[in-house]
Amino acid sequence: MSLGLALVLIAGDFFFFWHQFEDRYPRPWSALYEIFGLMLLLSVAFKKRGFLIACSALSVAAFLQMAHLSFFGTFLHATKIYLFFTNLGEVAETTSAVGSLLILPGLILGLSIFAYWLFIRLKKTENWTWAPLKWILAGLLIYYPARNYIKNTDIGKNPAIHNMAFSNFYWSFAYFLGRTLPFKMSHRRVEAYQAQFQRREINPKANIIFILGESLRYQNMQLFGYSKPTTPELMKLKDELPSVIRKGIAGGVATDVAIPLFINNFQSVDPMAAILSQQRCLFKLAKENGFQTHFYSAQAEGDLKHIVNYLCLPHIDQLKIGPGKSLMEDIDKRYYDDILLTDLERVDFSKPNFVLLHQRGSHSPYNLRYPPGKGIFPVDESADLGEQMITHYDNSVGFTDEVVAE
Repeated sequence: MSLGLALVLIAGDFFFFWHQFEDRYPRPWSALYEIFGLMLLLSVAFKKRGFLIACSALSVAAFLQMAHLSFFGTFLHATKIYLFFTNLGEVAETTSAVGSLLILPGLILGLSIFAYWLFIRLKKTENWTWAPLKWILAGLLIYYPARNYIKNTDIGKNPAIHNMAFSNFYWSFAYFLGRTLPFKMSHRRVEAYQAQFQRREINPKANIIFILGESLRYQNMQLFGYSKPTTPELMKLKDELPSVIRKGIAGGVATDVAIPLFINNFQSVDPMAAILSQQRCLFKLAKENGFQTHFYSAQAEGDLKHIVNYLCLPHIDQLKIGPGKSLMEDIDKRYYDDILLTDLERVDFSKPNFVLLHQRGSHSPYNLRYPPGKGIFPVDESADLGEQMITHYDNSVGFTDEVVAE
């Protein structure tokens, strides 16, 4: 029975990787011995019901790894696990748009659990079990996270592409529990260079409009050499106006990290003291230098609930956030970044202003980030989902280009 269940687990793993990636992530046949040994230990540690639960847990771990691979094409990293728990809303919204990517991993999960149940049901007698073994196995489960924490080891820091899906998930989770989570929960400080501000001009007679994008890759902008004409209006502006064009990378992969870091211009791993002090906040500096300050967002109140508190609100004269509690609404109620144009009409540009426009931009799901009929590139419905997503993303970049131009 142990050999049969080992074959079920390895068959799902081999089929998924072959179907999705062919030979990019080669599967080692030696894994069969590893899984057979593990199944043998589980069959001795647990009776039928516990054995079924243990085997199903392995398949669930494999499913989570496969789900991540289906969307990102990469193995699950400990930091991604942390982002999952801190951005559940965005995960749910993205999953709702790309749920078809989970069909194959879900099918493998369901068939595997059914096969486990069938194997165990057909076996009429109970295995010989040794109860202490399950506690030894449980001890091993927590040993590696504990060792990572106590000894600052790096077991599981970087996933190995030749490991089985469930195995890679465990090692990444072990690093998450032992290193990532304790680090995030502690208040460790790392000295970092801090750029010093210098006032170049007192009360300049100028208007500054800063457009803060969302999930916008310069790699998909024609302005930076992308092969598709995603930014024709910016290309025209570059030729018509004096321009400085540089590539930029956000200070964090989550909006509620990247925006406070940018607004407060901090360079370190422990920014909260500087953010809460507001001493380096762009709105405060602009206000002190004679500007009227404005923050207009195309994102909804619920989507900014963790961010607004870090924008140094006392130094913002005009603040407006998009309507609705969240953009995870019915599609007919959605709005787009062009609502920011209406906000701009309220600004009196005869006086110096610092205006920050915050877009929804190219945040996933990409097909909901530009109005119907506004896509520059036609979406081939017969193409695979990955190609369709790229087209939708490029269309969202094109719509951003149009809004910026207007």
